[in-house]
Amino acid sequence: MPALSALSPDHLEAVEFARKAYLDAGGDLSGDLERLSLPWLLRFLINSTPDKAADRIHAMLKWRQANNVDLIAEKIVALGGNFEGFPHHGSIDAHIPSQLIFGHTTAGSPFSLEKWGQVQPKAFLEDVSPSKWNEFNIYKYEFMRLYLDALSTKTGRLHKWVWPLSA
Repeated sequence: MPALSALSPDHLEAVEFARKAYLDAGGDLSGDLERLSLPWLLRFLINSTPDKAADRIHAMLKWRQANNVDLIAEKIVALGGNFEGFPHHGSIDAHIPSQLIFGHTTAGSPFSLEKWGQVQPKAFLEDVSPSKWNEFNIYKYEFMRLYLDALSTKTGRLHKWVWPLSA
């Protein structure tokens, strides 16, 4: 991944275009400024054009608002990243071992390993409703976003999450 400080003028121009397009589409930066950080915006620009990225950003922010993800982010911060405090963690972790245990690659990017080969589908479906699974995943993915943004800002490099599945 390139260093954030070594971004080309084209990258920075694309980021500013995405910010402007978001505002032009009615977005409000007053509450969204933190989420529109450079690492967060760059993830939307990967394999995309600035105008498509702006549409994706706008849709994501609307989804975040509809699902109260800002409140979830505050709860995650208050938990200090303690996954056991996530809703339904116990029942999900009982079915998908090591769901949230992670380390770092030699390049410094985080990784997590999910042991899907150990899942008993019938028991999982009986114990974990779709709404529980969705709620848990909103927490999990928001934790990942917060972690990636902090890591990218700290290291000055854009990081991605490596997520191998295991039997």
